[in-house]
Parts: sequence; structure tokens; C-alpha cells
Amino acid sequence: MDLQLEGQPFELVAMDGVPIAQHDPGHPTRIADHVLLPPAGRLEAIVTGPSADTSRHLISRCVDTGPEGDPNPAMILADIAARPAGATTPRASRSSVKPDTKTLDLTAEENSAPKLSLPLRKIRTGFTSTARSSTPDADPMLHVKVGTYQHWRIVNATGELHPMHIHQVHFSCVLLKTTNPSPIRSGWIQ
Repeated sequence: MDLQLEGQPFELVAMDGVPIAQHDPGHPTRIADHVLLPPAGRLEAIVTGPSADTSRHLISRCVDTGPEGDPNPAMILADIAARPAGATTPRASRSSVKPDTKTLDLTAEENSAPKLSLPLRKIRTGFTSTARSSTPDADPMLHVKVGTYQHWRIVNATGELHPMHIHQVHFSCVLLKTTNPSPIRSGWIQ
């Protein structure tokens, strides 16, 4: 979804539960007119509601997901309206807690060969990165130690826009090369 709040920018605080400040401690938020949100993605943002005499819409803009992709037309997701006169508005207080961030030097991993290279393919039931079984009792493709970084190369071999993501795991993903609609991505899993 390409989310947009009509007439109002988003002040991004976090994406998928990861604070913006983690990547750039000097800039804990980022302003955006619209945000491309991948499947199962989350957005945390601060917005200012419309004035009492104005209404706005939260919309999903049209997204071309490629020749094999599903249609994703623009649509209104929600009507945003001001509270009625006299209604109390709860105020959120600013936290004094500073995010625990650290700068990582991943130069050695960036310059090393990937530890895992996989094509992302589309199958009848969805997407897969391997022909191997992905049932709960299947052996894992790779064992990694908690707290280490892995350089992987995942190639979208489909004709559909589909971002690299791993469900229920935080990871950093660095774009190496883009050939629309099949980006090649590489990521480090922590």
C-alpha cells in the first residue's frame, strides 16, 4: 500500500517497530508525504488532525505491482474528521527516554561474498525462496548465531513487486541494484 493522508504529511517515528532514530540518531523522525508500506508492514507516525470544518481521507495510492502482480488501485481507507466541539482530546506526553542506538560498521560484510544466495519465486500458494520444504519439521537452510550478521543475496525472479522480508524477525536490508520490478536485495540478519 502507498499510504497518504490527504493534505497532511506523516512524521515517521518507526517502521515495523524499528525507530527511525536507530538508523540516524541525529534525526529521530522523518517527514513524508506518502509511505510505501510492504505486505505485513507497520508504520508509526505522528499526524495532525484536520480542523473542525475540514475532513480528510486516509488513502492508498495506486501501486503497479508488475506484469504478474495483483491490481492495487487507489482507494479511500478511512475518513478523518475533527472531534465535535467540547470533546476532550487526550494529550500524549513526550518521553524522556532516549533510544538505545549504536552505529555499526558492516564494511567487511558488504565486501564479502553472501553466505546465502536464493531466488525468490512465485508458486501457486504464494512466494518461496527455495524448492526445499518449508514445513515446520523441515531442517533449517542455515544456522546463525544470535547477535551476528549474515550477508544474504535474495533475487526477485518474479514479474511482481514483492519486497524482501522475513516474518517476525528484524533485519536491515541494503539495496544493491534495482531493475524494476525485480530488485536485487541483500540483508543482514541480527
